[in-house]
Amino acid sequence: MPLRFFGRNYTVALRKRGATPCRPESACACTGLLFFLPLVSLPDSRFGHFWANQGLIILLIELSSLLLWLIVGWLLALLGLIPFVGLVFRLIRTVFGLFCLLVPLFYIGYAMSYALRGQAKEVPLIGFLRLIR
Repeated sequence: MPLRFFGRNYTVALRKRGATPCRPESACACTGLLFFLPLVSLPDSRFGHFWANQGLIILLIELSSLLLWLIVGWLLALLGLIPFVGLVFRLIRTVFGLFCLLVPLFYIGYAMSYALRGQAKEVPLIGFLRLIR
């Protein structure tokens, strides 16, 4: 199976099965923390299940990004205490912190744009995982 960067589009398959797009709930699921909302509000919707799964993946991306920022940021902060060379490490820490902030925001924005359009498209790179069936 080839790696697809931007994921597959399941919109046609889900609509053929009679799924009605629940766009507001799906958009809320894309934030990560509210991934369970489509499961609770519309338990029979395959579209809602799809976006609940993608929301759980986004939550895991957010948590891993936070954990990575805490570990690497702490290490770079310690290296930033070195005189003269520490300035470079503090700059790297700032850029890395910005990266750890922008990655989850990209995934949230990408998923939310498709959810609000009523389309079922996987998030990039790891959207193929099925954590919620």
